[in-house]
Amino acid sequence: MAGWKKKVPCWLNQDSHLILSLCPGRLLMGVFDGHGRQGHLVAERVRGLFAHFGATLLKEPGSQAGEALRRCFALAQEGLVAAGLAESSGATAVVATIDVATGTVDVAHLGNSRLLVCSGMAESDPTFTTGDHAVEGDAERRILDSGGEVHEATISGVTARRLFLPGQSEPGLSTARALGNLQARSVGLSDEPSIHLGVRLPPGGIIVLASAGVWDKVSDGEVAEAARRAAAANRREGTAKAVASAVVKKARSRWPEEGNGDVDDITSV
Repeated sequence: MAGWKKKVPCWLNQDSHLILSLCPGRLLMGVFDGHGRQGHLVAERVRGLFAHFGATLLKEPGSQAGEALRRCFALAQEGLVAAGLAESSGATAVVATIDVATGTVDVAHLGNSRLLVCSGMAESDPTFTTGDHAVEGDAERRILDSGGEVHEATISGVTARRLFLPGQSEPGLSTARALGNLQARSVGLSDEPSIHLGVRLPPGGIIVLASAGVWDKVSDGEVAEAARRAAAANRREGTAKAVASAVVKKARSRWPEEGNGDVDDITSV
């Protein structure tokens, strides 16, 4: 769902997503959340790069799964640079390969796009979530040591500690890791993904991948509950689509009405 920006009347959705069958019983999913003036082009380009390289590098499970995911992220970064899209724009990303036979998920992410796993059988807390790469702790020290600036700021209705170029009001990133954005990389932004292998799916497991437009307004527990209710109401057909739609709807209800304030792009798969 496209957002709305008061200062950009012709706003273009900067989110993109990927759902790709790698082989029978094995699926690649991803959500990519662009930022910067070319964020919409970056997110779509990253989606295409993961679809291209993931189709071969991530097709088979095995002991090298972590390295294959890391390689896909590196190739995505190289592709953005080669396309001339990486100077001051970028994207966060969360990518997962789902193996139906083993009931496991391999996850790689950077930034504040997030993956959540919960049970679809009973009310309970999520069994797994990725953690955001916030501008804090060691990441904040890395940025400061690299000459960047960090301070709290509110952008598009979201208050967070953010990364800035020295003496400037940009880029104002609320994440310490992202693809692209070479300017921010010069002051400590990292493009190294965090990787989690063999995440177990609980009985009736539900997997939600979503952009920051969801997680900035809805808690992990609320997302799990919305997903669970949608799955229970749509057991026979369209379960995945119903879950994604319910999560997006829940998040949109927390943002201002269009015209009353900025609304982030909202994507869930």
